[in-house]
Amino acid sequence: MKLSKIANYIAKGGKKLVLSCLPLMLGVLTGLGVGTFAPPAAHASNPLLADNPIEAIEDAFGPGTGEQIEGKVKKDIGTVQRNLGKASGQIEGAAKQVKGSAEQGIGQVKNKVDRDIDTVQRNSDKAASELDDASDNVVDAVKDFFGQ
Repeated sequence: MKLSKIANYIAKGGKKLVLSCLPLMLGVLTGLGVGTFAPPAAHASNPLLADNPIEAIEDAFGPGTGEQIEGKVKKDIGTVQRNLGKASGQIEGAAKQVKGSAEQGIGQVKNKVDRDIDTVQRNSDKAASELDDASDNVVDAVKDFFGQ
């Protein structure tokens, strides 16, 4: 594929594909092939191994292409960092949610225990009062029986 065809493809909206495949394409275009070790003499002709690879890329593909690649790499790094931040934030949020649920459960148990203690206290007071009344009735019945 000639550089003019690549430029036309980029102009028609194929930037994303071209930018993601650019290192591979540069290796092929410079005659190094993929996955081969370039001898020291080939370094000068390989834009990826040049002193300023961005400048070499822009010489090969036009102005702004190197900056687009740099921008895409920085954007992708930022996306990864943001997603890691979200993940750690989600972990912290989940931990807070579990802690909050536990505290809520403890509060509910304490409330139930307090209500049960009040109920037992009222029932025991009522039973004591009824027992006192019953004992008074027994004493009165015994006195009546013996005429006192």
